[in-house]
Amino acid sequence: MVSLDSAVHLVTLLLLPLAAGLLVSRLRCDSLTKDWWLARFSIVLAVVGCAGMAFSPTPVLMALSTI
Repeated sequence: MVSLDSAVHLVTLLLLPLAAGLLVSRLRCDSLTKDWWLARFSIVLAVVGCAGMAFSPTPVLMALSTI
């Protein structure tokens, strides 16, 4: 499970700067708006993951929801 956690952190480390750059360059968001959208997206993903863990009937879906 430690390697799965490390892999998720690595992917997040690579995707977060790309998403921030996309918001600034393509959508022309200022710093506050960019941070606001990234925080909202993070909250939505956390809610979806928690709901997936709560209602998962199999261990595989539980693991995917944890990710």
